[in-house]
Amino acid sequence: MFSVDSLIDVAAVIRRNDVPCCVHPLSHCTPSVLAKSICCHMPGHETTFLVDTVGDALSKGVAAMVAAQPADPVEYLAEWLLRYVEGEKQQVTYLKAKKQQVDQEKRRLAQALEENERQEAESARKAATDGLAATAADPLTLWQTAVRLVKMYTTAAGVYVANIVDDEELDWTAPDDPEADVETDDAADTGAGV
Repeated sequence: MFSVDSLIDVAAVIRRNDVPCCVHPLSHCTPSVLAKSICCHMPGHETTFLVDTVGDALSKGVAAMVAAQPADPVEYLAEWLLRYVEGEKQQVTYLKAKKQQVDQEKRRLAQALEENERQEAESARKAATDGLAATAADPLTLWQTAVRLVKMYTTAAGVYVANIVDDEELDWTAPDDPEADVETDDAADTGAGV
C-alpha cells in the first residue's frame, strides 16, 4: 500500500515539471514506461521507494490521465488515485471474506470426512462382531477370528485364548495350610536318610 505523503511528493514533482519527457509522445506510453520516466531521474533511495510503493498505482493513473486528457490533470489523477485506493480496499476485504469462506468449507468437509470414516469404522466393527458370532459353532475358527479381531481393533501386543472346561476335576488339590505341606516334605526328606 502507499501513503498519502508519497502521493503528495509525486504530485509535487509532477507540478514542478521535473518529470522527464519520454522519447515517445505521452499518448503512446505504457504505464510502466511512464512510471520509469517519472522516477528514473530522481536521485537516491526515494526512487526505489516510489517505484515499490506507488509505482503501479501511479503508472496506471498517469496512463488513464493521458488517455482521458482532462482539463485539470492533477485533479483527475488525484480522484483516480482515491478511487484506486478504495478499489484496493474493497478487493482486500473481498479476498479476506472469500478466504474465510474457503476455510469454513474446508473445516466442514474435514468434519464430514471424519464423521464418515468414524461411521465406516463402526460399521466394520459391527460386521466383524456379527461374523464372530457366526463362527461360534467351530471353536478353533472362533478363537482364530477373535484373536485376529482383537489385534485389528485394539492396541494389544498379544492375545491369549484358553479353553476352560467346567466339568473336569483337577488332578491336584491345594493344601489347607501351605506351610504344613512344606514341613511334611522336609520331614520325609530327613526321615529317609535315617
